[in-house]
Amino acid sequence: MKIYHLTAISEKGNNWAKFEVDQPIGPKEMRQFKNIDEAKGAPLIQQLFYLPFVKSVTLSEKTIVVERFDILEWEEVIEEVKEQLQTY
Repeated sequence: MKIYHLTAISEKGNNWAKFEVDQPIGPKEMRQFKNIDEAKGAPLIQQLFYLPFVKSVTLSEKTIVVERFDILEWEEVIEEVKEQLQTY
């Protein structure tokens, strides 16, 4: 089982947070998913859409960018997203 190390980056007031991974996890070209249906075939991305505040997800080789709805601030949920990614 591979162990992935994540770094979470978010600035106060941004609607997005960036999660950098130390190993490749996605395609070389960026792919954006606006809902769970678009994420068919990408189970990790589908898992993120089960979080009620996730608006869209962008995946590239070593980066996941999660855009949130304005119902919460990143400070409140960024560790939850990081935990979801590490658990998966």
